[in-house]
Amino acid sequence: MSKNIRFLHSADLHLGSPLKTVGAMSRQLQQTLREAAFTAVERLVDRALDYDVNFVLISGDIYDRDSRSVKANEFLSQQLSRLNEKNIPVCIIYGNHDPLGAAPELYKMPPNVIVFPYEHAEMVTLPDERGIPLARVYGQSYGNPSDTRKMYADFVFPDSDTFNIGMLHTSLSPAGRAYVPCSLADLRSVPHIHYWALGHIHRAGLCSGETPVAAFPGIPQGRDPGEPGVGGCLLVEAGSDRIPTVGFIPLSEIVWLKLSIPISEEYPEDLDSLEEIMLNQGQEVLSQGPETFLPDIKKVPEAPYSARGYVVRWEITGRGRLHEAIAAQEREELQSSLENRLRQSLGTGTPFLWTESVSFKTASPLPELSALTENDTVFRTLVEERIKAETEPGLRKEIIKALGNVWYEQKDPEDIREDSIPLTDAKLKELLDRAQDLVFDRIIQEREHLDY
Repeated sequence: MSKNIRFLHSADLHLGSPLKTVGAMSRQLQQTLREAAFTAVERLVDRALDYDVNFVLISGDIYDRDSRSVKANEFLSQQLSRLNEKNIPVCIIYGNHDPLGAAPELYKMPPNVIVFPYEHAEMVTLPDERGIPLARVYGQSYGNPSDTRKMYADFVFPDSDTFNIGMLHTSLSPAGRAYVPCSLADLRSVPHIHYWALGHIHRAGLCSGETPVAAFPGIPQGRDPGEPGVGGCLLVEAGSDRIPTVGFIPLSEIVWLKLSIPISEEYPEDLDSLEEIMLNQGQEVLSQGPETFLPDIKKVPEAPYSARGYVVRWEITGRGRLHEAIAAQEREELQSSLENRLRQSLGTGTPFLWTESVSFKTASPLPELSALTENDTVFRTLVEERIKAETEPGLRKEIIKALGNVWYEQKDPEDIREDSIPLTDAKLKELLDRAQDLVFDRIIQEREHLDY
């Protein structure tokens, strides 16, 4: 393989999925949110042309649901036709959101598009402009929203003399039963492969930096605060040594953020001071720019990028005197007032910073935990039980059961249920922390009452 290979790896476009709309937005901002996923895909095609790539890979969930929308299907066909004009092939597998067995394309795809079937794994050889094999690509689409087949086991490359790529839409977890369960070791066991073009996980990341390299490009455009930071795609290059190098290309027009404002025992003193802190942090985000919020993959240095704006979910946390002032207010009225003031101050410029919501997770000041537990058996025992609740599997299961049907253990990011709330490790820790704080508060209050 004397010629260098350069290609784009993308996934999880989720065309047809509108971004969450929040607050009394202007028509222009609402339109920006509605079109953001489409804008990210248009930028993806722009970058493919800018970098004169040999081909483009899209590893599943092109659409947000199995019934393709007319707008999304027509848009994709038009964008991929731009690549066809430059003779750039596009390899596609469909994922759990848009299984190939569920619904056909409404518009005919251009001739440069290669769609891998769902019935079996298939290999295609992509030639260079002289007709010499440049890369081999194996892939297989989902046939249903849940697919438990070990697709990777059927990726049988004849040798490693050509750059070999496997496309897989997977949770990359043996426990992720619905989404091609497998481990990194399983993928490494496939002979002769150089690069795994993965999809399904919405945060970009390198799973393996050594050959075979395995990577998730993430979602190009986040859809809500649960998908924060800058999304994009990956530029993958390899020379005659067939060792892939991976760089991140940012694409998101809108950047979702979660910003936390901690209060302390003495500061901020009042709500005016809290608002000032939030405004200053918002201005800092605007002055830093979106590249502060890139994933942990080296950005392609010359990749052009700008964001139209940010949508922020604020959380006020910690213990301090301000909690008493917050607790004395009507919570919804206070939140609404802060949200509107922040939107007026930060949400009208270019780029904008729009406040999605403000929530309060504050509490009254407590003595230092070490001081509480050092000479008090009750507090020390509570802390020990709190640690067990998070670390001992048996006790953890009992707690989850006691929480009721409103909560469920989320095994995979795609496991979303309309009638219950996912109980992630972070959420369980938050609930246990809050429960511990409430118990400590109540004990201290009761003891003060007895002393009185």
